[in-house]
Amino acid sequence: VYFDNHATTAVDPRVLAVMLPTFSETYGNPESGHPFGWSARLLVEQARAQVAILVGATDPSKEIVFTAGATESIHLAISSQTASLTAHQTLGTVRPHIITANTEHHATLEACAAAERAGADLTILQADKDGLITPEQVIAAVKPNTTLVTLMHANNEIGTIHPIAKIGKALRAHGKAHQQEILFHVDAAQTAGKHEINVDDMSIDLLSLSAHKFHGPKGVGALYVRHTGKRFVRITPLFTGGGQERGLRSGTLNVSGIVGLGHASELAADEHYADRARLTGLRNLIITEVESKLKDVKLNGHRTERLCNNINFTFKGVEQDQLMFALKDFAYSAASACVGPTQSHVLAAIGAASQSPTDATIRIGLSRLTKAEEVSS
Repeated sequence: VYFDNHATTAVDPRVLAVMLPTFSETYGNPESGHPFGWSARLLVEQARAQVAILVGATDPSKEIVFTAGATESIHLAISSQTASLTAHQTLGTVRPHIITANTEHHATLEACAAAERAGADLTILQADKDGLITPEQVIAAVKPNTTLVTLMHANNEIGTIHPIAKIGKALRAHGKAHQQEILFHVDAAQTAGKHEINVDDMSIDLLSLSAHKFHGPKGVGALYVRHTGKRFVRITPLFTGGGQERGLRSGTLNVSGIVGLGHASELAADEHYADRARLTGLRNLIITEVESKLKDVKLNGHRTERLCNNINFTFKGVEQDQLMFALKDFAYSAASACVGPTQSHVLAAIGAASQSPTDATIRIGLSRLTKAEEVSS
């Protein structure tokens, strides 16, 4: 039974069905000036519109940039801001200040560390025992030179959902009061396709997502870049070449992957309310059953402000090898699949990392394709 859907999800059969023709029929390069290229270009732009609808963007052609996944999107969002700003330090400008949190994905933490090495000022906020960051914490950390706040919508290990809309609103209000533009980047890799996202309602300027986290193909993602109203976010490409994606992401477009991302986005936009209700019920069933039958078990992360498909338990007095053997018929994660066997920095950050070899932690991730009978087993 597959319970590792935070690491990756199976491609929805409906997504695969729309991808297959791109390998044998509409396989042209979307930059080519002939019917094969035009057909591919139409598919790319259709997918761009589908992703825009999923996140509430209003101008797909200017605001949705296709990438290889959330990690690239995150680096593009963070490094482009610092690159353009730190390049002018010799002219006497103050160095930019970035705010993030200690429970972020390694992609964000590493991108912020690189920005700090390049000369940026970095503040890393301490999440509380449930993994939450509050608007008050963020605003208290803002300095006159703050240019970027980057936070995940929901944690990939413990499932805690940050109050992103409240944080975004607080940042906009602070910026207006102090005549300061602070960009807000959100890593939505775990929430896109499962929880409601609207970049306008949440005051988001940059948003990263990855197709394979919500039943699309691996190796493709997107970055939302605000380009409406008075806020036009400038992006500096990570690399240059043929100038695809308006010069922001050079390289021949992965049409098959983009089509898959687009259709996965459309399905999620149509079905995520029903999916979330069903998954929340299954999640709560597992939590209730485990806590009612076992004494020395701790639920990590916030109990209610939590991903609809996430369960993270620490079992006291149970070695990891013993637990893996007992659950050998289930595919789950002992930690984030992105960091391998090393100790979870997220659990350490919230004070839940055990120093005892006889304590085991598991992460269970459900999905649209998870069956009720699999949970009851």
